[in-house]
Amino acid sequence: LQQVEEDGDDWPDVEVRYLWCDRSIWEMPLAAFRLSRDLEEAKSQGKRVRIVNFVRFRGANHFAHWDLPEKTLAGFLGDDRKILFVCLFVCIPSLPPSRA
Repeated sequence: LQQVEEDGDDWPDVEVRYLWCDRSIWEMPLAAFRLSRDLEEAKSQGKRVRIVNFVRFRGANHFAHWDLPEKTLAGFLGDDRKILFVCLFVCIPSLPPSRA
């Protein structure tokens, strides 16, 4: 097995894209808000945080991977021309406005 660093993160420079859908169950925007808050808190404590880009998928629900597979994949891959709305943040204290 590979020796893991003390902090347990083998790929610290791999970007995370958090795709959240604004026409879905309430847990989706709440999870995006809480994750952004946790990242900001960790950053303020001097902890190393991974770059997380929060991508708002306007008009999609939690089955976007089924209903709109091409746009969902484009959102994960960062092809911003194919998705409806993108907000990119490293760490944010709150979610973007609900209407852009």
